[in-house]
Amino acid sequence: MFEEEIKMRKICLLGILFIFISLISAGSFAGAGVLSEKVKDHSASKAIGNETEATGNNTVFVVKNYGDDQPIVTQSPGEVVGGDPSEGITYHDQQHNCSVGHQIAVDDNGGVHVSWMWADNVEINPREVHYCYRNSNGNWGNYTPVDPAYRSGYTTLDIKSSGAAAVAYHFNIGGSNTQTKVAQDQFPGFGAFQPTSVDVVSYPSETIIWPKIAIGTGDIAHIVSENNPDGDVMASVYYGQSNTDNYLANGFTHWEMIQQGQRRQRLISYAVDASKTGQKVVRAFLWGPDDSNSSGEIYHQIRNDAYVQISTDGGQSWGETTALTEYNVSDSNHDYDLSDYTTEVDYDGEEEFTYFWEAGHTIEAHVDAEDRVHVIWTQLMQGVIDGGADPDTIGYPVMVGGIFHWDDDRQTVDVVYDDWSNNPLELWDIDDAETSTSAQMAARLGAFKTTVCAPTMAHDTNNNLFVVFTKFFPDDYCALVEGYQDGNYANGKMFNGEIMAIASVDNGASWFSNAGQGEAVNLTNSNSRDCEPGECDDDRYPTVAKRVVNDQLHILYINDKAPGRYYSTAAEEGPGTANPVLYLPVHIEDVANFDNIEDDTDPIAEKSTFLAQNHPNPFAASTTIQYELSSESIVELAVYNQTGQLVKTLVQGYQPAGSHYLSWNGMNDVGEAVVAGVYFYQLKSDDRTETKKMILLK
Repeated sequence: MFEEEIKMRKICLLGILFIFISLISAGSFAGAGVLSEKVKDHSASKAIGNETEATGNNTVFVVKNYGDDQPIVTQSPGEVVGGDPSEGITYHDQQHNCSVGHQIAVDDNGGVHVSWMWADNVEINPREVHYCYRNSNGNWGNYTPVDPAYRSGYTTLDIKSSGAAAVAYHFNIGGSNTQTKVAQDQFPGFGAFQPTSVDVVSYPSETIIWPKIAIGTGDIAHIVSENNPDGDVMASVYYGQSNTDNYLANGFTHWEMIQQGQRRQRLISYAVDASKTGQKVVRAFLWGPDDSNSSGEIYHQIRNDAYVQISTDGGQSWGETTALTEYNVSDSNHDYDLSDYTTEVDYDGEEEFTYFWEAGHTIEAHVDAEDRVHVIWTQLMQGVIDGGADPDTIGYPVMVGGIFHWDDDRQTVDVVYDDWSNNPLELWDIDDAETSTSAQMAARLGAFKTTVCAPTMAHDTNNNLFVVFTKFFPDDYCALVEGYQDGNYANGKMFNGEIMAIASVDNGASWFSNAGQGEAVNLTNSNSRDCEPGECDDDRYPTVAKRVVNDQLHILYINDKAPGRYYSTAAEEGPGTANPVLYLPVHIEDVANFDNIEDDTDPIAEKSTFLAQNHPNPFAASTTIQYELSSESIVELAVYNQTGQLVKTLVQGYQPAGSHYLSWNGMNDVGEAVVAGVYFYQLKSDDRTETKKMILLK
């Protein structure tokens, strides 16, 4: 009798569980409406979660009420996470300090998992990591705090093979040491998280926080995190992995401190990814020299290079640390060889500064469907006083540059997106003489921001690549408000961001979109120039799911209503506002028309003869050009100016198949130095002609 009763109870429990799962699948936890299967007009998604819809000047916008706050007007597309404007918000607009990582993932059934750093008041207290799930029918449900605490945040997310999410974050309970934690959901989309700490034994005196997570083969979780040192001390990066696929029961390995020679982490710029089918794991970093000036001050966020480490055995051992850039080579005396990356440009009318390139602020690692490793990073200009390279001088930022790419197959550096033009730093004196220098203009982008920033990467089943990032335009900034950002020269005219995307069909060798070759498409188109704080559309911190599912990019971003970071009343660049957390699905054909490429008689995806982007670009002393020949050919490679006049013939004659490299030093055919400006280099071979642009600085 007793055994029969136990059996009946089990049957009842299984029945309840089945009903619960069915309700989720059927969309009973309804929230937002469903976007069209293929979003061609992003305005179709603007009515999600709205209370009032209005139309003016052919623009659809939505007024959203957030509790007792004033209604918020947004022209930015997307669904409010959770479908409820009172839930899918945050006052903590700065989701990450530098590298973003991934806060969104899509399972095989089309379910969308997101996590973000939530706060519902200007005091940012409490601050929690929240999770929400959107089922394949487009309905939101199971909105929940991942691990309720006094302070938790800076979250990233990935999913296991079962479709259950695992969320990494830092955690603090009123005065206790902050630590890295990972919480795994018990079932796909349930929001029933089981948190566990990641190694609090190996470095008990260190506060190791700000984690990035990637789940690889066997559902092993790989974590890269950084310590938060006291005072003006260099930080270090640490790596750990789960012992099994059950993180709660079996925990994580001890932290491994990652360090190469004298180079240590300067800012929170690192990334990790892992193959879902093989044993490759990649971790990438921005590192700078471990030095200080004569006053003992540590350099931060300057002179960085990009590095990568690859494991082929699931993270048990690692290959050599490979420098992807060599912007700043130093010896024991800190005598920096800036070489090709140094130039005395008059970009903002201040000739006393010498500018040089560096890898700046953000880096992303990615393993594609064919287990190829990709790394992308942002490049920016840095400056030193009086034209010198003395390490005692102070860095002077010019936050303009671009996004660059490397993969472990071709092992070359290619330009993803060049932002040398049409960026805010062209407008030094924009309506205000106090904003006439590049440092003051850079401050108007916000901390840890460049004119293009926060790139993350995705791939589809055809191994096409996509990069989603933030870009700032010169004509999109908030209204003049005195004291908006005291001491940082901005006077309220902080720039609003837009979410951009660009694609590659040749493993990163070249990039394009519907906007053109080398151009990115604007996904948000939410210019809100002269907006008042609280009514702006500053779209930033985009994070894209690693996999394209249902031919869509799945993007999560913050629609900041007052540009400039805000994470406490004591640390702000703008006023605190309730900012929508938006989910934006974008059909890949809205980014790039792949049908035209596939129907081409000479499709890019199949070309083995190609011309790579020169590097560095822009450049001062010299630049390297690489090209690949599919077969032996008569080749001509030449440089032309903007009027089409021949400047320099670099190659003319027969060459065998394979990779070829050469340099151009800015001289013409008669040995004279040419003027600074835009130049074009063109490759002609037996089977094709290709042209690319480069910029020479003086």
